[in-house]
Amino acid sequence: MLAPSSATWAREYIRRAAVSDFMVATICSTVALQVRFDWNLGIEYVLFSVIVPMLWVASLSLSGAYNIRCIGTGSEEFRKVLNAAFGLTAGLAILSYAVNTELSREYLLLTMPTLTGSPGAGGGASATDG
Repeated sequence: MLAPSSATWAREYIRRAAVSDFMVATICSTVALQVRFDWNLGIEYVLFSVIVPMLWVASLSLSGAYNIRCIGTGSEEFRKVLNAAFGLTAGLAILSYAVNTELSREYLLLTMPTLTGSPGAGGGASATDG
């Protein structure tokens, strides 16, 4: 049996990392909704919690966390994940201010650190652990 080419392996690994990151972001935003609002919330937070996972994966991609040369490099990989988290948090805060939306700081403070520090968050960051 032939081994898959490194390009095929890399694409599959990055795809799985992005799917994993999306699932982690979905869980984190859902938990933040429950903790912050105890399910007594408006439609804007439900929509926001649906959008956060997509924004998280896009932010990781833009920061270079899914670059195959970055995966498994330790500190460089985690730097890119932290850059994505800080960039997304700042972007959400600025957008909330610009469109005059009252985005709960508590919700944001629950979602983003939990998301950033979760196992598997950020381009397969936990893959280097085992």
